[in-house]
Amino acid sequence: MSNIDLQQLKTNLKSFQNTVDVLDMAAEDFSNVVDVFDTVVEGSLNVAEDFSNVAEDFSNAAEDFSNVVDVFDTVVEGFLNVADVFDKMVDVFINIV
Repeated sequence: MSNIDLQQLKTNLKSFQNTVDVLDMAAEDFSNVVDVFDTVVEGSLNVAEDFSNVAEDFSNAAEDFSNVVDVFDTVVEGFLNVADVFDKMVDVFINIV
C-alpha cells in the first residue's frame, strides 16, 4: 500500500470514529429523553391517582353531608311532632275551658 492509501485509510478511520462518537452522543441524548418521558408519565400517573383520591374524598364528603341532612330532617320531624303534641294539648285545654 502506498503512503497516500494509508493516509486515506487513516482519514477514513478517523471520520468513522467521529461518526461513532456522534452516534454515541445521540444515543445518550435519546436515553435522557426517554428518562424524561418516563418521569413525565410517572408524574402523570401520580396526578391521576391524586385526582382519583380527591374524587373519592368528595364522594365521601357528599355522603357525609347527606347523612347530616338526614339527621337534620329527623330533628325537624321531631320538632314538628313536639309542636303537634303541644297543639293537641292546647286544643284539650281549650275544650276543658
